[in-house]
Amino acid sequence: MIHRSWSCKWNELTCQRLVRWEALEKDYKGFHAFEQRLPFFQEARRQKFYIHETVRHIEHRASHLAREGEKTKELLRRQKTWHRHAADRLLNIDYELLLYKRLYEGDLPYVLMSPRQMEAWIRKEKEYNLQLVHLIESGGGPLQSLYFLEQVLKPKLFKKWIKPYQLPQKKKADKLDLLSVIPYGFADKRDSREL
Repeated sequence: MIHRSWSCKWNELTCQRLVRWEALEKDYKGFHAFEQRLPFFQEARRQKFYIHETVRHIEHRASHLAREGEKTKELLRRQKTWHRHAADRLLNIDYELLLYKRLYEGDLPYVLMSPRQMEAWIRKEKEYNLQLVHLIESGGGPLQSLYFLEQVLKPKLFKKWIKPYQLPQKKKADKLDLLSVIPYGFADKRDSREL
């Protein structure tokens, strides 16, 4: 169970504080809240969701993804030839696990989210295609997929695989970029001297 090493933000004490601040409510089933409108979730109906169900949803998804990630790692270890699809899949699984870890530990500006909102947020984050950037910034995902792929693939093949995921390098300053910072009128004088 990969989520056992994570620290859950939603313990009893935190929920009691949120009830006092009127961010949560409590009934006979437990602590609950209502869905709020978020930039990535604009549904008109606000459904009630329980905190313990949200935590259980994250734990279930994390366990499922960890098993899937281990199967993918085993597949990559056993293959005689390299398949880009399996490496991409492992990177995406690790990134999704990293997002679930952030949700579980409460490292987000959107703190209270229902499982439906979590899934919408994860879909939105995946659309940016910044998996590699986030995994590097966080020091590797929960599955340490980058370290694993670097060990399994040869350095040349690893660099070839990782190239599409990297951010484009800054372009060199060309003549037009330099002209935009030259004081007004100076460029005209220089151009007239060249003629």
